[in-house]
Amino acid sequence: QLASNNRAAPSVLAVATAKLEEWRDALRESAQGLPMADVAHRRFAAQSIERFLNRPAGAADPPDSLSAPPGSPIGSTDRHNQGH
Repeated sequence: QLASNNRAAPSVLAVATAKLEEWRDALRESAQGLPMADVAHRRFAAQSIERFLNRPAGAADPPDSLSAPPGSPIGSTDRHNQGH
């Protein structure tokens, strides 16, 4: 989430992105000579990181928060103001 947070400080984004690139490269390099299942998992993880790094700008932005609708919440009653 940090690497996709457009509100994070540029220096923080730079470090998070660099770390993801480092992990992607390490996954690719460490797959050599392993059993095929391990190679497949490491390649998949490296490809997932690559897709994340190459995503379009704004693709990972969180949606805007919804505001509560007007009125009292469903099921709530204010008995103090009803004379009970």
